[in-house]
Amino acid sequence: MFPRLLSLSTNQDLSRYLHLFLSPVLHRCALPLVHPDLKSVPICCAALEELSIKSSFGNIVADRQVLCDSIRLCKGLVALACPPLDWTTWEYLSNLPTLLTLEIWDVPFSLGWRNPKIAPFLNVTRLYFYTKTAAYTIAVTQHLEFPSLIQFEMEVFDLPWAEAEPLFHALSRYKTLSHISISSRRSS
Repeated sequence: MFPRLLSLSTNQDLSRYLHLFLSPVLHRCALPLVHPDLKSVPICCAALEELSIKSSFGNIVADRQVLCDSIRLCKGLVALACPPLDWTTWEYLSNLPTLLTLEIWDVPFSLGWRNPKIAPFLNVTRLYFYTKTAAYTIAVTQHLEFPSLIQFEMEVFDLPWAEAEPLFHALSRYKTLSHISISSRRSS
């Protein structure tokens, strides 16, 4: 319906109408939540460079699967903002040379006890986490490599010293970091 649409940003649930806005030249897509038709975005929008979904999951298992499956269909992402990802999706993203910025939002999620053998994220220069606890962020920064990381930002509800220490230790591995911003509403 909008064949020349370059950017779509909405805070409304477009579940029933999303297909009307999908254009082969769409570069930026910001949606308020994960919905079952999300996979159609990377399929119909080959030029997609920025994908943003900043909401909590309604049905955690089903929505996370749709989100991760959809992201793994994206071929040219430059920036991604979304709820937490599983190891398989992190592995896919590590092989995406166009990716520069990652933002992880919202719900607590455990990555589990897997020892991932994931390629370094060679071109990612910015990581941003907005979470309730630091556990997910610590797992990501401890297990994944970001050799070009320049900027790390984190907003966390609670950052006790028991979590801050392993986070700082993990961040100390990134010798290219020139900007660190960490804010917490509570700390103990």
